[in-house]
Amino acid sequence: MSISAELVAGLPALHPADRRWLLAQLGDPERRRLTALLERGAADALPAVSALDSAPAPVKSNMPEPEELSQDEALLNAAEPKIIVALLVQLPSPCVALILSQWRWPWTQSVMAALPADSRKYLEDERARAGGQPRPRFANWLLHELAEVLRRQRAESADAGHRFEVLMDTPSVSR
Repeated sequence: MSISAELVAGLPALHPADRRWLLAQLGDPERRRLTALLERGAADALPAVSALDSAPAPVKSNMPEPEELSQDEALLNAAEPKIIVALLVQLPSPCVALILSQWRWPWTQSVMAALPADSRKYLEDERARAGGQPRPRFANWLLHELAEVLRRQRAESADAGHRFEVLMDTPSVSR
Protein backbone atom coordinates (compact mmCIF):
# COMPACT_ATOMS: atom_id res chain seq x y z
CA MET A 1 0.00 0.00 0.00
CA SER A 2 1.40 3.42 -0.87
CA ILE A 3 1.76 6.04 1.79
CA SER A 4 -1.07 8.04 0.19
CA ALA A 5 -3.37 5.02 0.38
CA GLU A 6 -2.37 4.55 4.01
CA LEU A 7 -3.14 8.19 4.69
CA VAL A 8 -6.54 7.78 3.06
CA ALA A 9 -7.17 4.54 4.97
CA GLY A 10 -6.60 6.42 8.24
CA LEU A 11 -8.96 9.29 7.47
CA PRO A 12 -12.05 7.66 9.02
CA ALA A 13 -10.19 7.52 12.35
CA LEU A 14 -9.72 11.27 12.35
CA HIS A 15 -12.15 13.70 13.86
CA PRO A 16 -14.31 15.29 11.13
CA ALA A 17 -12.71 18.68 11.81
CA ASP A 18 -9.26 17.18 11.23
CA ARG A 19 -10.42 15.62 7.95
CA ARG A 20 -11.85 18.94 6.78
CA TRP A 21 -8.66 20.73 7.85
CA LEU A 22 -6.50 18.29 5.90
CA LEU A 23 -8.55 18.61 2.72
CA ALA A 24 -8.59 22.41 3.07
CA GLN A 25 -4.77 22.49 3.28
CA LEU A 26 -4.29 20.68 -0.02
CA GLY A 27 -3.65 22.30 -3.36
CA ASP A 28 -6.13 21.58 -6.13
CA PRO A 29 -4.24 18.64 -7.71
CA GLU A 30 -3.59 16.98 -4.37
CA ARG A 31 -7.16 17.60 -3.15
CA ARG A 32 -8.53 16.07 -6.37
CA ARG A 33 -6.24 13.06 -6.05
CA LEU A 34 -7.15 12.48 -2.41
CA THR A 35 -10.84 13.05 -3.10
CA ALA A 36 -10.68 10.54 -5.96
CA LEU A 37 -9.12 7.99 -3.60
CA LEU A 38 -11.82 8.70 -1.04
CA GLU A 39 -14.59 8.40 -3.60
CA ARG A 40 -13.20 5.07 -4.80
CA GLY A 41 -13.27 4.04 -1.17
CA ALA A 42 -9.58 3.03 -1.12
CA ALA A 43 -10.25 -0.61 -1.95
CA ASP A 44 -13.84 -0.43 -0.64
CA ALA A 45 -12.61 0.09 2.91
CA LEU A 46 -13.82 3.69 3.22
CA PRO A 47 -17.14 5.48 3.01
CA ALA A 48 -17.59 8.16 0.34
CA VAL A 49 -16.36 11.73 0.97
CA SER A 50 -19.82 13.04 1.88
CA ALA A 51 -20.14 10.33 4.54
CA LEU A 52 -16.67 11.20 5.88
CA ASP A 53 -17.62 14.85 6.27
CA SER A 54 -20.56 14.05 8.53
CA ALA A 55 -19.34 10.90 10.27
CA PRO A 56 -18.89 11.15 14.03
CA ALA A 57 -15.45 10.54 15.47
CA PRO A 58 -14.87 6.84 16.17
CA VAL A 59 -15.00 5.56 19.72
CA LYS A 60 -11.53 3.96 19.48
CA SER A 61 -8.90 6.50 18.58
CA ASN A 62 -5.94 5.73 16.33
CA MET A 63 -4.00 8.49 18.02
CA PRO A 64 -0.68 7.24 19.35
CA GLU A 65 -0.06 7.09 23.08
CA PRO A 66 2.74 9.36 24.39
CA GLU A 67 5.20 6.45 24.73
CA GLU A 68 4.40 5.31 21.17
CA LEU A 69 4.94 8.85 19.91
CA SER A 70 8.38 9.09 21.53
CA GLN A 71 9.34 5.72 19.96
CA ASP A 72 8.06 6.97 16.60
CA GLU A 73 10.10 10.17 16.92
CA ALA A 74 13.24 8.19 17.77
CA LEU A 75 12.72 5.84 14.83
CA LEU A 76 12.25 8.66 12.32
CA ASN A 77 15.06 10.68 13.87
CA ALA A 78 17.49 7.80 13.30
CA ALA A 79 16.32 7.01 9.75
CA GLU A 80 18.54 7.63 6.74
CA PRO A 81 17.64 10.86 4.95
CA LYS A 82 17.12 9.11 1.59
CA ILE A 83 14.51 6.81 3.16
CA ILE A 84 12.68 9.76 4.72
CA VAL A 85 12.79 11.66 1.43
CA ALA A 86 11.27 8.65 -0.36
CA LEU A 87 8.45 8.54 2.21
CA LEU A 88 7.72 12.25 2.38
CA VAL A 89 7.68 12.96 -1.36
CA GLN A 90 4.59 10.74 -1.57
CA LEU A 91 2.65 12.95 0.85
CA PRO A 92 0.69 16.10 0.06
CA SER A 93 2.77 19.23 0.71
CA PRO A 94 0.72 20.34 3.76
CA CYS A 95 1.48 17.02 5.46
CA VAL A 96 5.20 17.36 4.74
CA ALA A 97 5.09 20.94 6.05
CA LEU A 98 3.40 19.74 9.21
CA ILE A 99 6.00 17.03 9.86
CA LEU A 100 8.89 19.42 9.17
CA SER A 101 7.48 22.28 11.22
CA GLN A 102 6.46 20.41 14.35
CA TRP A 103 9.69 18.53 15.09
CA ARG A 104 13.42 19.13 14.69
CA TRP A 105 14.85 16.46 12.40
CA PRO A 106 18.46 15.83 11.38
CA TRP A 107 17.30 15.12 7.82
CA THR A 108 15.22 18.26 7.23
CA GLN A 109 17.82 19.82 4.92
CA SER A 110 18.08 16.61 2.88
CA VAL A 111 14.31 16.56 2.43
CA MET A 112 14.21 20.22 1.45
CA ALA A 113 17.09 19.79 -1.03
CA ALA A 114 15.31 16.87 -2.72
CA LEU A 115 12.18 18.90 -3.47
CA PRO A 116 11.46 21.16 -6.43
CA ALA A 117 11.95 24.88 -5.80
CA ASP A 118 8.21 25.69 -5.67
CA SER A 119 7.64 22.96 -3.06
CA ARG A 120 10.59 24.20 -1.00
CA LYS A 121 9.20 27.74 -1.02
CA TYR A 122 5.77 26.51 0.08
CA LEU A 123 7.29 24.37 2.86
CA GLU A 124 9.51 27.18 4.10
CA ASP A 125 6.51 29.52 4.27
CA GLU A 126 4.39 26.91 6.07
CA ARG A 127 7.15 26.06 8.53
CA ALA A 128 7.57 29.75 9.38
CA ARG A 129 3.81 30.19 9.78
CA ALA A 130 3.50 27.13 12.05
CA GLY A 131 6.36 28.13 14.34
CA GLY A 132 5.26 28.53 17.95
CA GLN A 133 1.77 27.16 17.39
CA PRO A 134 0.60 24.12 19.35
CA ARG A 135 1.07 20.83 17.54
CA PRO A 136 -2.19 19.65 15.97
CA ARG A 137 -3.34 16.15 16.95
CA PHE A 138 -3.25 15.29 13.27
CA ALA A 139 0.52 15.86 13.30
CA ASN A 140 0.94 13.20 15.99
CA TRP A 141 -1.22 10.78 14.02
CA LEU A 142 0.70 11.48 10.82
CA LEU A 143 4.04 10.99 12.57
CA HIS A 144 2.81 7.66 13.93
CA GLU A 145 1.66 6.53 10.47
CA LEU A 146 5.04 7.43 8.93
CA ALA A 147 6.82 5.44 11.62
CA GLU A 148 4.54 2.45 10.97
CA VAL A 149 5.36 2.58 7.25
CA LEU A 150 9.06 2.70 8.09
CA ARG A 151 8.70 -0.26 10.49
CA ARG A 152 6.93 -2.31 7.81
CA GLN A 153 9.59 -1.45 5.24
CA ARG A 154 12.34 -2.52 7.64
CA ALA A 155 10.55 -5.78 8.47
CA GLU A 156 10.05 -6.56 4.76
CA SER A 157 13.69 -5.74 4.05
CA ALA A 158 14.89 -7.95 6.91
CA ASP A 159 12.66 -10.78 5.69
CA ALA A 160 14.02 -10.47 2.15
CA GLY A 161 17.58 -10.44 3.49
CA HIS A 162 16.92 -13.58 5.50
CA ARG A 163 15.49 -15.38 2.46
CA PHE A 164 18.60 -14.41 0.47
CA GLU A 165 20.89 -15.72 3.22
CA VAL A 166 18.99 -19.02 3.30
CA LEU A 167 19.28 -19.28 -0.46
CA MET A 168 23.02 -18.60 -0.34
CA ASP A 169 23.54 -21.18 2.43
CA THR A 170 21.76 -23.91 0.46
CA PRO A 171 24.37 -26.34 -0.89
CA SER A 172 24.48 -26.56 -4.64
CA VAL A 173 23.93 -29.86 -6.34
CA SER A 174 26.87 -30.83 -8.53
CA ARG A 175 26.57 -33.34 -11.31
